[in-house]
Amino acid sequence: MGWCYICGDILHRPINQRMYPEIGLDRLTYPDIYEMTEGNYLAFAVACRWINKITYVTLTERAEDLFQYHFKDNDISSNYLQLKKYRRELLGHSESGYSFDIQNGKAAPLDLEPLVRFEAIPFSEYNNSSDVSLIDLSISPKYTPKDSDKLIPIIEKYIQLDR
Repeated sequence: MGWCYICGDILHRPINQRMYPEIGLDRLTYPDIYEMTEGNYLAFAVACRWINKITYVTLTERAEDLFQYHFKDNDISSNYLQLKKYRRELLGHSESGYSFDIQNGKAAPLDLEPLVRFEAIPFSEYNNSSDVSLIDLSISPKYTPKDSDKLIPIIEKYIQLDR
């Protein structure tokens, strides 16, 4: 539910104030989870305009955890992220899904963020021969099995760590 916070609050801020998301928000004002988590931190980084391209290496042929409303024209196959600024009262979540007005296109965004190139590619097809400015290896207990932690030292051998 961090998308509601991003699109209804963070994107309303000047760029230089977006990097300071609220922590421990008032649950009466924000009844759902509106904070940055291991599942949505990249969307916050895009909102700060720190990223201009994402190569998302997936474990399967298809990335099933992508949030369509963060994509250009709400279409994952567009290959572009484009965050949209909405009035907060238009955003929300219920058992029936995300805001009906957003889903059916009746709620027009107030503004569109710059496009961010997005490529989802299965790990079996990923190959890179150019310089990379940032690699993010996420340890996400909610999303990955504990056994995958054994791969971290192997992956670290290929990354120049800034510590």
